[in-house]
Amino acid sequence: MILKVSRHRMNLAVSCAMENISLDSEIGTVRCMQTLSARVVAAPGYVLPETIEVMHGKVRLDPTQYTFDPESGEILVPNVREDILIQAVAVPVKADAAEETGTPEKIADLLDVNKKTIVQSMIVVSGLLVSIYGLWTIRD
Repeated sequence: MILKVSRHRMNLAVSCAMENISLDSEIGTVRCMQTLSARVVAAPGYVLPETIEVMHGKVRLDPTQYTFDPESGEILVPNVREDILIQAVAVPVKADAAEETGTPEKIADLLDVNKKTIVQSMIVVSGLLVSIYGLWTIRD
């Protein structure tokens, strides 16, 4: 009787090299010949990238060999036979222009395109609160 011993490991390592992204659950291993199912989550102020890179042992997988959904963060790598390394970098969320500047500055920027200036006409003071209302004069 001859007993043949496989050199394949049963549990393969799953590691990550990510910036501002984390795995939803800590996945440290995947069973040999099984599908790796994981989910990544972006840190606050970041969104998931459109693509990620998956290393299968020393080979970079082609994006057709695994699936990644940038909306949900779901990753599926079928038929895993080597250690897996997932590489990704989150994309910073750009602040809305309304949050970056105040209303007068936004109006002035729009008018500046047409070489016009904006002059404040009225400030209303009410108690301790100073409010600027939308009474503005546009001059050439």
